[in-house]
Amino acid sequence: QSLGVQAAMSEGSNVDGGYLVPVELSQTIIRQVEEYGVFGANARRVAMASDRFQFTARTSGVTAYFVGEVPSSLTESSPQVNLRELSAKRLSVLTKFSRDVGEDAFTDIAAWAAQEAALAIATKQDACGFIGDGSNTYGGIVGLKASLADGSEYTAATGNTAFGTLDLADFEGMVAKLPRFAGIMPKWYISRQ
Repeated sequence: QSLGVQAAMSEGSNVDGGYLVPVELSQTIIRQVEEYGVFGANARRVAMASDRFQFTARTSGVTAYFVGEVPSSLTESSPQVNLRELSAKRLSVLTKFSRDVGEDAFTDIAAWAAQEAALAIATKQDACGFIGDGSNTYGGIVGLKASLADGSEYTAATGNTAFGTLDLADFEGMVAKLPRFAGIMPKWYISRQ
């Protein structure tokens, strides 16, 4: 001001000095993503020493019959089992970035890529576990929806299609479809949509 020079350079004009004052860039990446990993967090884990693991599962039991005081003959029945198999699936993610980006980026690119890979794997596990239909899209995995036995689905009353319209009768009807297996710990999984 004593020399009579005022506002010769300013941030308001890029060529007059604005380029010398860059916009500040955060060193973190805001990740607005849905949470996934629900299925894996609630699934029973089975340790496998090879790619395949077989086990037997009961498919039917014996039948009880009424007999007289002195039974003349008994009706025979036998329990039935079936062989089931778990087949290990490999799920992977590939992300490439240059050494220069890794060294010069404002954030830890490797940690960010690892977060993204974990999200992708958790998302795919949820899709396979809940809606897998046995196709290649789901790695041949058949999920809960496709595994439900005939007659185990409950359809809500007409017009009851949203949280605001579902009523107690709908929930009771659904719970009534749940088998009473020993040790079962049922949980509700509801999509926000």
